[in-house]
Amino acid sequence: MTGNRVAPTSTALQARVMIYQPSQRPQERAGQWMNTSFGRCRVTGRLGQRHADIVESMLYVAERRREISDGGVELLVDPAKLHRMLSDHQSAMVASKSY
Repeated sequence: MTGNRVAPTSTALQARVMIYQPSQRPQERAGQWMNTSFGRCRVTGRLGQRHADIVESMLYVAERRREISDGGVELLVDPAKLHRMLSDHQSAMVASKSY
């Protein structure tokens, strides 16, 4: 498990279902129907790499986790830590692109 002890930063389901497009400029799409252990799903819309970065950063900086009655999970996330994590990531991306 990577990240912190509250939540793993990436799950096998996220990788297998291909929720996000590998692009900073995702295109509008209506994906194919997929069968998962949770049921059938179809990803529609414009979800790109930036959205994946936000979700993984939220999982990484989560301070507390609470299981709820419908089987879901609530995470307590400090917005300042999340913002810092995302801005550090962005500056690292910009720095790596400059030649």
